[in-house]
Amino acid sequence: MLKSIIEKIYLQIEKGDQIAPFLFVSPNPSSLRMDMDSIIQELQKTYAFPSSYVFRYEDNGEALRIAQAREIVNKSHIKSDYTVQVFVIENASRMTLSFSNALLKFFEEPWVGNIVFLTHSSESGILDTILSRVQKYHIQGPQKTNYTEYIVSLIEKYVEKNSSEIVSYYFTKQLEKKDVLDFLYACTSYIKKSWKKSELISDISQDLKGVANNNFMAKYTIDRYLYLLKKPD
Repeated sequence: MLKSIIEKIYLQIEKGDQIAPFLFVSPNPSSLRMDMDSIIQELQKTYAFPSSYVFRYEDNGEALRIAQAREIVNKSHIKSDYTVQVFVIENASRMTLSFSNALLKFFEEPWVGNIVFLTHSSESGILDTILSRVQKYHIQGPQKTNYTEYIVSLIEKYVEKNSSEIVSYYFTKQLEKKDVLDFLYACTSYIKKSWKKSELISDISQDLKGVANNNFMAKYTIDRYLYLLKKPD
């Protein structure tokens, strides 16, 4: 599905068309974030625009304000040096009535070169006036292997390229037991793949047991291993 979406975007850009916003629906927020990142990375490879032209409104649990809607509109009207710029609004149920109304015109006519991605766990909780203006896609959860590989890639970029993507990925949402387990498995895969920090394997094994028995602090555990993986030998 992602490949067909990307090809559709390419075609509309080449034709000079405006692109109606996309609404990606899945009960798994990790799956949605993974798919968004995959699409954006493909667009960046093709159109060579920097991450500073990806405007993310991440799910921090707070309602989106009308000032943020005006910010989106203003940024969309500024002539860009690049073919494409991207707006990502996570958990679209956070869009208040005033926020949604302020963006109705933008969603209907986003201007050429502006690509908008909305995410939510379902279509419920989103105004009908928004739903009528978006392209809706229901996303299946990723295979376990692919998801682990994705987290490993975030760890690699954090350790080797000082990327903050993994920090944004884990620390802007409510973490669950599964998130911590997935992260620890990915840490093990990264260590085996890179042949670095092998001394951490036994600690990770112990923490996997602790998490399985609900004896853990989610953000502390992730923050600790990010620090240790990046700490100079």
